[in-house]
Amino acid sequence: MLRTLMTRTLTRSLIRPIPAQFLRPPRPILHQKTFSATSHPQKKAREKSSKARSNNDDGNAQGRMHHPFDFASHFESLERKCNAHIDKLKADIAKLRARGRNEPGILENLQVVLDKSTGASASLRDIAHVLPKGRTLIVNVHEAPNFKHVIAAIQKADLNVQPMPDPKNAQSINVPLPPPTKETRMEIADIVGKAGVKVLELLRSERQDSHKLIKRLRRERLDDIRSANKQLEVVMKKINTEAKIIIEDAKKGALEN
Repeated sequence: MLRTLMTRTLTRSLIRPIPAQFLRPPRPILHQKTFSATSHPQKKAREKSSKARSNNDDGNAQGRMHHPFDFASHFESLERKCNAHIDKLKADIAKLRARGRNEPGILENLQVVLDKSTGASASLRDIAHVLPKGRTLIVNVHEAPNFKHVIAAIQKADLNVQPMPDPKNAQSINVPLPPPTKETRMEIADIVGKAGVKVLELLRSERQDSHKLIKRLRRERLDDIRSANKQLEVVMKKINTEAKIIIEDAKKGALEN
């Protein structure tokens, strides 16, 4: 009896109509953007490229640091420059000491009258060749008719010299040069002194440039910088001493000759 009653009750509940709210169509599910902790492929590529450039820059910087300054080559270049100044000083001193002694130019620039009636003339260098020999100038005349004209031109020039025909060569003239006067020697010594001052200034400038360059080498070891400054002083002391000796010897020689 009880079982029959429960069966009827269950049957009625199963055939009861379904409520309307359960008969509505389901709402569409909208697409939702999902978030991921994984980086976008393009972003990954950019990050990789940026990292590669950063590593490359770091590598270049380290590479530059691994090439220390070549102090040996620097000081070799410095000595070459300074020696070039000293060599020029020696050449200038040699020219100054020859001034007024056996310089062919004092005769080569003379004008020689070839024909008094017409006034025709020529430069001595065009009709003769002048050679220095000790304290004498030897004039070799190209054509015999001009020999007497050349002698006359030398005699008339205010050079305080006396031309003499060479007994062994009919077309050669010997022109002995007098010793330089005191005024001439003092003038030469003064010019040598001025040339020496100029060279010492050039050497001082070379030292300053080298010192500035060494001072800018901030990436080098402090011990290397100190060693380079000491070497600079040693090199410049040697060169300056040599230049001063050359200058003093030249001034002394100019006054004694």
